[in-house]
Amino acid sequence: MKIAIAGKGGVGKSTATVWLGDWLARQGKEVLLVDANRPLLLRRLSRPLPRVHGAEPQRPRLVVEPVTPEWDALRAPSQERVVLLDLPGGVSGLSAERCALLDALLILTEPSRVSLCIAEHIARFAAQYGLSDAVLAVNRAAPGTVLPAQPDLPELPPCVGTFPVLDSLTSRQFDTMSVLCLPEQRLLDSICSRIMAALRHSREPIAENAPLPGT
Repeated sequence: MKIAIAGKGGVGKSTATVWLGDWLARQGKEVLLVDANRPLLLRRLSRPLPRVHGAEPQRPRLVVEPVTPEWDALRAPSQERVVLLDLPGGVSGLSAERCALLDALLILTEPSRVSLCIAEHIARFAAQYGLSDAVLAVNRAAPGTVLPAQPDLPELPPCVGTFPVLDSLTSRQFDTMSVLCLPEQRLLDSICSRIMAALRHSREPIAENAPLPGT
């Protein structure tokens, strides 16, 4: 499966990509993180997790790009491997050629009107290129945050998960770029599991004033 992670610049796409890749690797999947945003950022964020090549089959595998060129990773068969593509902010990373090679789109947003408008624009842009299997996840949401209905944003994908503000991540940012091995690992795992399950299903309309999943 080949999944792109998109959203407004600075919303936390690279962090979410690493969290999702780490969870998938621990489920026994072979995972390739491809950085189309900023070179080496994913590698630094995922530093505590060793990158292995030719490891024993039963060992979880997570490889961080650049290992092979991006297009080779997207064009290669992926029945046994999950490719996560971290895109630049907005729609600049989407193209007809790239969308044709992708299976699904995860759009990350913050709980703000500006971020939701950009998320809807990304979903609409991708759908024009045939990539309509998209879901929305919210990052840095306070507990109890409610996503209000957005009737003027008809292409906004359903919200399937919410990453809360993590105090442990905030406190360590002066010491390391790593976003792994956090005390909230179990919570992050449940959110990643919900997102991956949703990516395998068709889109559903967002219920008005529905609580954000994961809050």
